[in-house]
Parts: sequence; C-alpha cells; structure tokens
Amino acid sequence: MPDDLGDDATDDAASGLPPDVVELLTTDHRRIEDLLQAGDRWAVLREMSSHLVAETQLLYPELRRHANEDDLVDAAMDGDHWLEEALTDIDKEKVADVSQVAELFAAHVERTETALFPLLRATVDLGRRVALADSLQEVLRTAPTHPHPHNPDHGFFEVVADAMSAEIDQLRDAYHEGKEDR
Repeated sequence: MPDDLGDDATDDAASGLPPDVVELLTTDHRRIEDLLQAGDRWAVLREMSSHLVAETQLLYPELRRHANEDDLVDAAMDGDHWLEEALTDIDKEKVADVSQVAELFAAHVERTETALFPLLRATVDLGRRVALADSLQEVLRTAPTHPHPHNPDHGFFEVVADAMSAEIDQLRDAYHEGKEDR
C-alpha cells in the first residue's frame, strides 16, 4: 500500500525517517551526473555499472510485483541495456569520451525519476522502500564494476551472474591497478 507522506524525496528526510530507496537512487543519479560532468570515464564506468545492477536487482522486480506495469519496466530495462552497451565501448576503449553515455544516462534519469520512482512510491509502502534502501547499500558494494550487458536481467541466474562478474571485475581491477603501479 502507498504511504501518504508525499512524493517529494525530502519529505521522509525532513520527518526524521530513514531514507528510502527512491531517495538513495536519486542521490546516486546526482553523483553519477557529477562524474559525467567531470569526464572521468573510469569512475563513470564503475559507478554506473553498479548503479544499473542495483536498479535491475531491486527497483524493477519491486515494480513488477506491485505496480502491474511490465511494459514500463521492460522499456526501462531496454534503455538500460543500451546504456550498458555504451559503457562497454568505454570499457573496451573503443571511445574516449562519455558524451553518448551522458545522453543515455540523462534519458535513464528522466525515465526513472518522472515515471518509475513516483510509481514505486504510489504502490510500495514506506517500510518496504526503506528495507530496499538497506539492501541497496549491499548491492552497490558487491555489484560488478564493469558493464555486463549479456548477463541475465532477472531471477536467480541474474544474481549468480552478477556475483560471478563482480569477482572477475575485482580481479581485473586489481591487475590493472598493479600494472599502473609499476
């Protein structure tokens, strides 16, 4: 059931309640926009990859369960797939600038903040959204740091593939950081 604390992300914070998943994802959007503005492609790659995994694991399944808006969720996931493909081009050093990623991310932010977040707030109660916020921290901490656009997008295999990809990404990052230290 929806709560009646309002749709503004500041309402919960102003009332002293813990932040919900919408507030945390909105804050993450602003942080990634700052990284895009700075043009730090490796930071963008890392942060956006984990952000997309978090939304895929937490936001989209919750909307499917409560909002009965599968077409909207499918469209969001399609947009995220295009974003992951563009991130892959950065990861493989096919492109040096982040302009295409910035454009796709702007569309992602528009879609999630104007359509998906209000829908989540209208259909999922505050207690559940706060629990999702707690889960979000763990997902962001353990998510892959590189894009994996061909991993499954839902269910058990998504979680397993993301966990395996995260381990591989950690090894890959450690190797590259070790190379740079020499």
